[in-house]
Amino acid sequence: TIRTISSFNFTNVRKGRTSKFIPLPTDISNFAFTYAQSSNVFRSPIIEREERTEHRGVLDYNYSPGVKPIYPFKKAINKIKNKNAVKWLGLIREININPLPNSIGFRNELKRNFGETTYRFTDETSSTYYDKKFVWDRAYNLQWNIFKSLRLNYTANNNAIIDEMEGRIDEQVEKQALWNNIKRFGRTKNYQHNVSASYTLPLKYIPALDWVTVKGQYNATYSWTAATLGLDSLGNVI
Repeated sequence: TIRTISSFNFTNVRKGRTSKFIPLPTDISNFAFTYAQSSNVFRSPIIEREERTEHRGVLDYNYSPGVKPIYPFKKAINKIKNKNAVKWLGLIREININPLPNSIGFRNELKRNFGETTYRFTDETSSTYYDKKFVWDRAYNLQWNIFKSLRLNYTANNNAIIDEMEGRIDEQVEKQALWNNIKRFGRTKNYQHNVSASYTLPLKYIPALDWVTVKGQYNATYSWTAATLGLDSLGNVI
């Protein structure tokens, strides 16, 4: 009885940011890469050969421009010498806008498991069995404080499976069919997103109302689950 296990991985490989300038969305330092591979081979008096391999690749992207909000009227109002007038103009002085999102990110993870087991003392038609799975998980997120008082968040997750033909993928036709499924981003099994927004009335900049706090919040969630292939005529679930 012999079992041989081997593996290697590169986890979260990335280039550190050294520039003090605002990073560009295409900056290589916004990306991180992960790749892992493992192999488990076994044989015994009953099993002629059992091979299980796993490949995992991850691409992470996170972009945070770090741009400060713009106050178009702040400098002009601060030049007014009448402090009492400046106090009552606080609502106008604090008008602001953030031209870029605070952060944008996405994650792509592909994971392929392949198993092949061949038994001894059986005929060729029933000696070998396959167990494999190829999945593609994607996640997205967006955070944007459009104004200091208005905050927006968006997150989404998509779980897809990449269909394969039976057995090993050796023939050109099989390889082409697999690549076609990858180009279509797989077959989505589950999808879910969440949107939330919160707004706080800027009453603290109005002297007569600075003791009042009013806040509104909105949340929306959407989820979709695919039916199994055998029950496709019954539709999906939302």
